[in-house]
Amino acid sequence: MGKIISIINNKGGVGKTSSTGILAELLAFTGCRVLCVDLDQQSNLSMLFNCYVKDPVPVLNWRESPEEENKNITELFRYRYRSREEIGSLIKPTFVKNLYIIPSSKRHQKTPDQIIAEKLSNNNTILKKGLATIRDDYDFILIDNAPASDILTVNSIFASDYVLTPVRIDGFSYKGLEETLDTITYIKEEHDVDSVSFLGTFVTQAERNTVLYRDLKESYTDELGGKFFQTSIRKDIRVSEIETIFKPILDYAPKHTRKTVMKRMIGIAGTCENIGVTHNAIVLANFFRQKGYMVALVEKNNSGAFETICSAFDEKTYEDGYYTLNGIDYYLSLIHI
Repeated sequence: MGKIISIINNKGGVGKTSSTGILAELLAFTGCRVLCVDLDQQSNLSMLFNCYVKDPVPVLNWRESPEEENKNITELFRYRYRSREEIGSLIKPTFVKNLYIIPSSKRHQKTPDQIIAEKLSNNNTILKKGLATIRDDYDFILIDNAPASDILTVNSIFASDYVLTPVRIDGFSYKGLEETLDTITYIKEEHDVDSVSFLGTFVTQAERNTVLYRDLKESYTDELGGKFFQTSIRKDIRVSEIETIFKPILDYAPKHTRKTVMKRMIGIAGTCENIGVTHNAIVLANFFRQKGYMVALVEKNNSGAFETICSAFDEKTYEDGYYTLNGIDYYLSLIHI
């Protein structure tokens, strides 16, 4: 069964859409089948993958239905799609192999009011019931959310196994993180939902040479512990460039940017169990190695997976606690050195 991850922060401008898109591309490059769900009426993720279709005025105002090929996330909520065929009609292929999307458009901005106006039961689980029909077709489903705490965000949390929150080093995005954690706690306690967990948070647009960055990073670490990923994503104009030219990051980015996004993948994946973390990290590392880059994998959990691999291939472990296999350095967890 595929894992569903929501990328949420009630504060805008923290890199939710960029993080969703790049993470989706990286997972797809490892061979995983990935579905993105654009839950934001701004439709930036849909534009990023060239799957945005502008609504004609009658469709925008909900006076007419869209053409069959232009259906999107709006129809899932408007008509409460429940069948595999209905959800399948919304899914579009992207220019990245193994990566698909349920796009959004401007007409989706009417969805929250329509859900509330209908006054039907189970408004919180519309998305969950829809995605349940196709989740076995994918290894990962990533949901990009608007910077809001509304019925759509609640639906996203109900549908998810994990919530991932990007933040900037500022008080506003930290407030958004706190609100996200409060919402998760409320849903779990008030609705007796145990299926969703907070995966963690990571810093985007980081300027690592500033005192503010160092101070707030220390505060995040003290408060969140292992839920705060130590790998931060530095501020880089190239991320803005890919959002303009709509090209895959691994095809467009020069060597040092590829290393940055690879660190992002490993940093995000490293704290969650049973979602294929080790397998995906190794596949991704081999992908970069085949491209000619020097690659190292660092085990930051107590699974002992790297030690098992070392024994299976009868590799020699050096004094610094690593071994080399197929040109990749594997650093063992300190627990196993």
